[in-house]
Amino acid sequence: VTVTLSSLLAAVISRVVVSWNHTKLRCVNYLRKRLFELVHRDQANYYAYLSSDELRQTKSSDTLFIFGSGFSINAISAREWQQFESGDTLSFNQFIRQDFVNLDYYLIREIGGIDHQNTGLSNRAYDHFRECVRGPRFKETVYLLQKDLLGEVSIEVQHRFLLPQGARIWLYRTFSRKQNALPSNNLDRGVIHTGGTISDAVSWGYGMGYKSIVLVGVDLFDRRYFWLKEDETRVEDTLRTADHTEVHGTAQVVVDLMKRWTEFLKERGVSLTVYNPQSLLAEVMDVYPARGAQPHI
Repeated sequence: VTVTLSSLLAAVISRVVVSWNHTKLRCVNYLRKRLFELVHRDQANYYAYLSSDELRQTKSSDTLFIFGSGFSINAISAREWQQFESGDTLSFNQFIRQDFVNLDYYLIREIGGIDHQNTGLSNRAYDHFRECVRGPRFKETVYLLQKDLLGEVSIEVQHRFLLPQGARIWLYRTFSRKQNALPSNNLDRGVIHTGGTISDAVSWGYGMGYKSIVLVGVDLFDRRYFWLKEDETRVEDTLRTADHTEVHGTAQVVVDLMKRWTEFLKERGVSLTVYNPQSLLAEVMDVYPARGAQPHI
């Protein structure tokens, strides 16, 4: 009984600490947002903030290709990259490092845990981000920034003027973080964040009205990333005592989530498929027909 009570007390204390830290972060971020609005109100036109209706008008296809950062990205040919651009393209997180495809949309949200401590808020990381978004692949990109008070990275992107002047921005809310949540076709309601940013991207795609959503480079069978060497483990995974050969940490949650969402979207006339036939997602959704059974690397 003593052990049980001790464990319960420890869990309660941990929950209170996490809640308190989130509350402090929300308060600080709210003040920073207000300060930004006051100090830079004379630069209100520095960025082009889009309404949801204006965002929908940027859509040019009924097919959306969403790019993860798995190592299979390196197996995609130049011809395939060109074909992706016949649809709309979206990515997030570390895909900012890419020089493969012109991105129509790039989604940014908070970074947590070890990733937050080591890559999320360093000046070096923001300098790298500033350099990347000025590359040729981001000339026409619309940036999807988190409106929530936990969206510290999105706040920093605006405060530090990391995006080029005139960049188009659409601000989104997170309407659920629950694993049983289902995406909404109401774009103004926001996105779902559970199991990883891939959920944000897919729920956003559904809200935008795409009829075909294709997941590219979402491998999950290991922890390799396209910008690293084939046998290299990411620093953040090393700190977790994980190896690049291990199954991705979010694999089971994402597979279970996408299984439910694939069925949900299919009932509503939306196709959710995966590009790499070796991806763990191929167990719960069809492989994109144009790819076929090509091998991964």
